[in-house]
Amino acid sequence: MNQKILKKKFQDSIRHIKLFREKKKINNKEFTLISNNCWGGLVSRDLNVSHKSPFVGLFIMTPDFIKLISNFEYYMQQDLKFVDKSKYENVNIQRAESTFPIGMLGDIEIDFQHYKTESEAYEKWNRRKNRMVWDNMYFKLAEKYECTYEHLVQFDNLPYKNKLVFTKNKYDNINSAVYIPDFQLKKEMYHYRRYFDIAHWLNTGEIKLK
Repeated sequence: MNQKILKKKFQDSIRHIKLFREKKKINNKEFTLISNNCWGGLVSRDLNVSHKSPFVGLFIMTPDFIKLISNFEYYMQQDLKFVDKSKYENVNIQRAESTFPIGMLGDIEIDFQHYKTESEAYEKWNRRKNRMVWDNMYFKLAEKYECTYEHLVQFDNLPYKNKLVFTKNKYDNINSAVYIPDFQLKKEMYHYRRYFDIAHWLNTGEIKLK
């Protein structure tokens, strides 16, 4: 077995040990994560809880995500429909290499990056939407997908207690910010526990930095 494989096995073992410790600390297991990308689904898998959110295996560009969660109940009552082309040119470029369904909730675009067909996206969206825990929701944003400083301020001012945003810059005036040095997708998805206490956030709604 080569050194690279051994290193990966060791890293995976350490990760599983840390995840086990996190799971032991979490008292709140009936929650819904509203995330602008796959992070919410990954957290559910890490903590071994079922997906009580349709925001799994997808991403939403920041302008649409802010609009969505600013009028969340209204948009979640809309029937999911599909279109052939994104209103965002960079999404169309991405789809040229790997086609995926584009859903619409009214005027909100949802890019189902990890789904093969529209029927699969539609069925899983509605099944998971029916599991949502409406009185225990957690909102998460990331400083990407055409995110501006104005979007961060809008997100921070939304009337939700349980919210956080992963940022690539330090913002002393953004209360929900969790700064990730050398920001990249891997750190957000797999190393998020290095930067804040996920168990404390889920138990209390408060962000506790590490």
